[in-house]
Amino acid sequence: QREPVQRRVALKVIKLGMDTREVVARFQAERQALAMMDHPSISRVFEAGATDAGRPFFAMELVSGVPITRFCDEQQLSTQDRLTLFATVCEAVQHAHAKGVIHRDIKPGNVLVAMIDGKPVPKVIDFGIAKAISQRLTERTIFTQMGRMVGTPEYMSPEQANSSPMDVDTRTDIYSLGVLLYELLTGTLPFDAKTLRSHAHDEIQRIIREVEPPHPSTRLGKLDSADADVRAKRRQESVISLTSALRRELEWIPLKAMRKDREQRYRTASEMADDVRNYLLGRPLVAGPETRAYRTRKFLRRNRVTVVTAAIMLALLVGGIVATTLQAVRATRAERQAEQRLTDVRALASNLISDLHPQIEQLAGASGASKALVDTSLKYLNKLAAQSSNDPALLREMSSAYQKLGDIQGNPNVANRGDVAAAAKSYERARETAQQGLALPSVTSVERTRLTNALAGAEMKIGDVLQATSKPREALPRFIEGSRLMEQLATAEPKSFRARYNLVIAIPRVSNVQLSMGDVAAASETTNRQVALAQSLVRDFPNQPEAKGLLGTAYSDLADVATRAGRNADALNALEQSVELHRQVAADQPDNVFSQDRLASTYLLYADALNESGQLDRAIDASGQGIEIARHMAKLDPLNLHSRNVLGRILMRTGDFNMMKEKYDLSAANFAEGIEVYKKSLEIAPKNPGATQMLVVTYGQLAELECLRERFDASIAAHQAGIDLLMPLVKAAPDNITLRGGLAFALRIEAETMLSANQPENAVARLREAMDIQLKIAKASPSDDRASRNWLITQYALARALIALADQAERPVNQRTQDRAEARSLLQSCLTEYEKRASAGKLAAKEAEMIEKIKQKFTALDAPTTGPATGPTTNP
Repeated sequence: QREPVQRRVALKVIKLGMDTREVVARFQAERQALAMMDHPSISRVFEAGATDAGRPFFAMELVSGVPITRFCDEQQLSTQDRLTLFATVCEAVQHAHAKGVIHRDIKPGNVLVAMIDGKPVPKVIDFGIAKAISQRLTERTIFTQMGRMVGTPEYMSPEQANSSPMDVDTRTDIYSLGVLLYELLTGTLPFDAKTLRSHAHDEIQRIIREVEPPHPSTRLGKLDSADADVRAKRRQESVISLTSALRRELEWIPLKAMRKDREQRYRTASEMADDVRNYLLGRPLVAGPETRAYRTRKFLRRNRVTVVTAAIMLALLVGGIVATTLQAVRATRAERQAEQRLTDVRALASNLISDLHPQIEQLAGASGASKALVDTSLKYLNKLAAQSSNDPALLREMSSAYQKLGDIQGNPNVANRGDVAAAAKSYERARETAQQGLALPSVTSVERTRLTNALAGAEMKIGDVLQATSKPREALPRFIEGSRLMEQLATAEPKSFRARYNLVIAIPRVSNVQLSMGDVAAASETTNRQVALAQSLVRDFPNQPEAKGLLGTAYSDLADVATRAGRNADALNALEQSVELHRQVAADQPDNVFSQDRLASTYLLYADALNESGQLDRAIDASGQGIEIARHMAKLDPLNLHSRNVLGRILMRTGDFNMMKEKYDLSAANFAEGIEVYKKSLEIAPKNPGATQMLVVTYGQLAELECLRERFDASIAAHQAGIDLLMPLVKAAPDNITLRGGLAFALRIEAETMLSANQPENAVARLREAMDIQLKIAKASPSDDRASRNWLITQYALARALIALADQAERPVNQRTQDRAEARSLLQSCLTEYEKRASAGKLAAKEAEMIEKIKQKFTALDAPTTGPATGPTTNP
């Protein structure tokens, strides 16, 4: 272009034969719409007209960039950087939609990225051009005659594939954005381009309209391993970490955008951008029905139980007996009498730890009594150990007793008092005592076997504590040593079912640590060994149902490893074998509660795997079979808490599945039944921590369902029910920062729902509670950067709620002015803190955009305080 300014432009000329009056009129209308756009990520149209020959043309901004997918791969942008770039594209599309323009052909070729001032800047090109430019079906973009498809098949929405082009609105671009995000995240398309285009025209339309796209994690898992590795490295990830991130929650965003029913997609491109930022900032997503479940799982821990004060007297009584017996040993030296009495004391001490404490720990009373009971038991166990330095049998019993005491103090796998450090010391004493016994020259072969077994148990439990305290590298050698000792025993006694059984159940601890350290290859090797040993156990002991059940569990563990490696087909195959083995055991033992509960639980694992592989209908069928079994067992023994909790878990997950299927009434019924199951469990055992935890989770999922159904009052009520359950846990453990942080988080999520329900005043109240809790946490843990970040997020949420409150016209002007002033102060405080973090180099990648967002939010405060209410502003 030379006039009125000289510049290089992109010139698009309408092809001969398309320059009809109707098409020219459409060009003119589109030119006027595009001329109104002013967004840095939209290529501008400078002029539209006709050549001397009368052929219409557009003169557009020349974008010197490459397709966004190619740019991201060439620059090896991380997943976070890709999401940040994509959010900008969404905002550009939203700007166009606000001007009344639908793109209809969003794809990488129409989203170019160029480096400007050292930063990647996306440019969306060709807005509206697809409506007027015709191309052959063999070309990349398909534009058929009026009444047929417009767009590119791989990125085309179901409504675009319909015969009527009039039935298209802005949500068709949301679908295409979902496909684009899918490709940015995985390097693949939901439907393989070559396969899709190999079909006839009508079949292409049918696939787009009817066939559900596979989950991104599933699609990635089906790629050749070398191909998947290349794609992951382009995103600065491993295949495992990328698949894990997708499966946890990231893939929910493109899947929601690509819903066949457009009513279930994001309402606007801006809403989709907000959800991308929710992910980047670590906030809960609005993308799907799965989102509420994980909100509470992040912060709930085991509830600690107390004992009655009478336990103190009992402990003192035991101490008196021990002291008296030891005095008798020293005074009389009557060996037989002393040994008999000492044996009685061993039994009493053992019963005190293993039998008496579990019976009274559920009773209400003073927590000090429980501590006194444990401390007294420990004191006299130490005395017994001091008197038995040359007695292998007593040393072995002491090792066992120390392990039982450690279990009560802080074994992460059973109900405990939460004193992990004390448990670690007890397990070390158990280990040392067993080693002391093995070093004695007088130890018999029988006693050596028993001491080796005790030593193996101590090694395993030390590993359990290290693993629970996030020390997997220290835990691994303990588990390996424990397994080695178990294998030593099994090799020495090949005909001993119990020795070989113990070896098989020890191995998963090794593979679990290997998985937690990201060593999937090692975990796979370990689990394959577990399966092989379990298979040999079944072969050598065909009449032992425990062996067959153990093999079923081994296959479940194998499925877990296969899933972590992205091998979903292998995982499904392993779980099918697991279900069949557990079904056989349950059929042979119809009255065995453990066998039946295990079968029901395995059906749930199988259902989860089916869902992950995109087979939702089969997942619902599998979980339904689990429900049937669990219901039957709960009915047979209403007081069996384990059966009831298995039933509750399956009902909760089935409610999730039905929610995904948009069968909301069935989902509500599942959640309601699950809630009743857990309530009944708490009636039976009010201090049951597992039932309390799962009830809170189920209420959270019910709240999500009611929010999806836009029944906001019901959603808020469900949120509040969960919060009411959390409150006593927080009061009982005021120093538990995790529980307090979880409560603050739950309050903030409830406030978000209140904003959606146009209840900003209630939302403000909840957010003030949350801020108060989080500020105290931040002050109590000044070195915990996460606590400070959470406080800033809640502070920003409160500012948004105050702005929404100020927008209510019925409130007095002076109150609205105060609301705005407080919101401004909060925003300024947030901005100052984020800028400080940025200056100190502490600003996380997910927080980087908050500064700009807060600055933009200041504009909402410049709106007049009179006039009609605008309703709550829930977008960040």
